[in-house]
Amino acid sequence: MKKSLAVVAAIILFVVISLLMGAHYLIFLGASKRQKEAELLLASHLHDVILSKIMEPVIVSRTMANDDFLRQFINKESAAGLASDAEQMKNYLKRIKNEFSYASATFISEKTRRYYRDDGVHKIVDPSKNPHDIWYLNFLEDKTDFHIGVFRNTDNREKATMFLNVGLTDEHGKLLGVSAPSLYIDDILDLFKFYEKKFGVKINMTDETGLVVLDSNFVDISVASLTYLVSTKKNAPAGYRYMDNGPAKYAIVKYIKDLKWYFIVRGDHKSTWFLYQSFYLFALILLAVGLYSLSYTYKKIYGSKASFINQTTQEDSLTGLPNRNFFKFMFGERGVFNTTRYRTLAVFDIDFFKEANDNMDGDEVLISVVNNMLHLLDNRGMVLRWGGDEFLVLFELPIECSYAICRQFCKNVEADGLVTVSVGLTEVRISDTIKKNYYRAAQFCYLVKEMGGNGVKKG
Repeated sequence: MKKSLAVVAAIILFVVISLLMGAHYLIFLGASKRQKEAELLLASHLHDVILSKIMEPVIVSRTMANDDFLRQFINKESAAGLASDAEQMKNYLKRIKNEFSYASATFISEKTRRYYRDDGVHKIVDPSKNPHDIWYLNFLEDKTDFHIGVFRNTDNREKATMFLNVGLTDEHGKLLGVSAPSLYIDDILDLFKFYEKKFGVKINMTDETGLVVLDSNFVDISVASLTYLVSTKKNAPAGYRYMDNGPAKYAIVKYIKDLKWYFIVRGDHKSTWFLYQSFYLFALILLAVGLYSLSYTYKKIYGSKASFINQTTQEDSLTGLPNRNFFKFMFGERGVFNTTRYRTLAVFDIDFFKEANDNMDGDEVLISVVNNMLHLLDNRGMVLRWGGDEFLVLFELPIECSYAICRQFCKNVEADGLVTVSVGLTEVRISDTIKKNYYRAAQFCYLVKEMGGNGVKKG
């Protein structure tokens, strides 16, 4: 009889708390909906204000690209008249620079590949001889009339610039050249800081891979990443995407097609913070009571204890490599290297793995690539599967030796004829967090992929 009463009491308590949870959830749902609408309106307003600031020079750049002087200049430009051409273009670009307060004004002629600047002819653009000129080749291959990017001067924020490349075409659509003024981005970053302080939010702009290109905290630009918030699909979703970014935080993301950047606003659910806390408190109470009721009933009926086991594996089931859980266990919650054993960190992933997975056995490809690295590493470090087709390597070797191994790794994988790999390499800095070390290597890996993959870049 006592046993039956105890079971009934537990069931009644469970039902009462469930009803309270339901009522609380309805209240929370209404407040959360209103808060979400206000946050979306704020993000839309910030997007319009900041984008208008960025697009002002874009309009000027496009106007420059349609200037009659440039068209007439290109028609008359000749290989023999370098001195005369350089002087004319120098004076023209200097006027553009001074009139709009640009950091610099440049023009690249497709006819002669001369790189004209407001202080004279800088060089002849040749991607085959100068790796820095690869941007021009990418501009031609993308068949776009506009490209924007950021040059980060880590020593002096005031000298950091944003460059705007706009294609100049004839009446038949043939590319005649690229006008490329650059602007100081200090004013834009101050605008970020003003609105972040006013509304208590964090504003970022990232490239398509999630690497931050504009941030009010200038020091973090070269290492920060918001990859987990952006879409890495070929066609990014249009409009604003609202995401809950933790129990009391949110993120609003919008893809800007013209810039090929993401605009991101992050903040706290300030007005619904108490409801968040009480909701999860009720949820914990309900879970505790429910588990206790089930456990008590089970013991009374079957005379045995219910056990709940929660195990987290530290090994990748496919490759047998340690995974992120192992890495976290190894270096703790603080996210810093607690040993000087590892001197170099590399990030590599497989180029065009989706296509390879569609046409071949994806598991076989991954295992083949991993075995190549393990053979070359030869117990001089550790390989971890970071996720999907991305891997992390900790070398016990200096960066030059590690670089040589990675180059041979790329050659061996290519020789197998299945896929190729892109590798980013960085020297481990004990003074930096693991996150900063990782994103330095990841950034170099992304640069290799942008240049076609199948290579190694270190820094």
